[in-house]
Amino acid sequence: MENLVTSVNNSSIDFWKGRRVAITGHTGFKGSWLTLWLLSLGAEILGISLDDRKPEDLFVAAGISKNCHEFLCDISNEGIWKAGLIDFQPEVLFHLAAQSLVRVSYENPLSTFRVNVMGTAQVLEASRSIESLQTIIVVTTDKVYRDVQLRQPFVENDHLGGHDPYSASKSAAEIVTSSYVQSFFQSSNVGVSTCRAGNVIGGGDWATNRLIPDAIRAWKRNIPAQVRNPAAVRPWQHVLEPLWGYMTVAELSFENYELATSYNFGPRNSDEVTVAEIMDIAVASYGDVSYSVLEDANSPHESEWIALNSNLARDNLGVEPLLQHYEAVEWTIDWYRKYLSGQDARNLCLDQISEYQRLIP
Repeated sequence: MENLVTSVNNSSIDFWKGRRVAITGHTGFKGSWLTLWLLSLGAEILGISLDDRKPEDLFVAAGISKNCHEFLCDISNEGIWKAGLIDFQPEVLFHLAAQSLVRVSYENPLSTFRVNVMGTAQVLEASRSIESLQTIIVVTTDKVYRDVQLRQPFVENDHLGGHDPYSASKSAAEIVTSSYVQSFFQSSNVGVSTCRAGNVIGGGDWATNRLIPDAIRAWKRNIPAQVRNPAAVRPWQHVLEPLWGYMTVAELSFENYELATSYNFGPRNSDEVTVAEIMDIAVASYGDVSYSVLEDANSPHESEWIALNSNLARDNLGVEPLLQHYEAVEWTIDWYRKYLSGQDARNLCLDQISEYQRLIP
């Protein structure tokens, strides 16, 4: 396989180089960035994802498949992928595979629960048979918390809940994970963590019903972007921020499984900004574009205010946000502008990874 090793702090180079890592959902937006980053540090990757990739997907555009082993399947179903995962004998497993869109969960609730709940259970069940495995990272979401409308940043021991099927399915995935930890993994000293990240943005995301991708599609057509809920507050962050958190949890809990627990990864508390504020920065960064507010009385329920308290990640792991919210938007828009002008997706990702790595203390 092609040598992609780049530079980051020495401890992480030493940890990831040659490490066997399994990633479910490796072809998704977050999964593509994570796979490429770990490959750049010298890890050997087994990816497990649906066989539904499209030419415009970041995973395809960046040519990531040539550097990793793959099983293309539905993780919620029994299949050969389990035997392949066990045969690969990963030391670290990142579980990202999911149906990850709130509005899609209203349209397809049963498939959302099947993938997000039973998919998680299938991965954890297979993991019990992997003797080499030292740490598991189950990626959920900031939306796992019960929305009691107190307008206070959620902390990790707040009650779980979920109004929409997506949020409820991810809360259920947390409960499934906790059950497997208490029933099986505590006695084996395998560190299992759940990671709850805020709203991520970054180049290469083409999902529908997401703020920046929808805007980019509109601006490509020279029409105003349409925005729902401009006053809604979300914990916006660049995709590399939570990925660095996941990688740090994996590394430190590998060395000390007692550090494995549930962690929030969000922006600084001062970076709790609205949809409209994010769009204003995006418009200024892109140039000569605009947006309008879409009034939709039939729009499904979405929380108006979500914020995360990430102090535990700071205190236990030394992980803090490295980018301000406006920098996250500017990095994202810069990626899209360069890509749409003909620059290579893979190089754009690796350039931003290298730039982010230089910010790591």
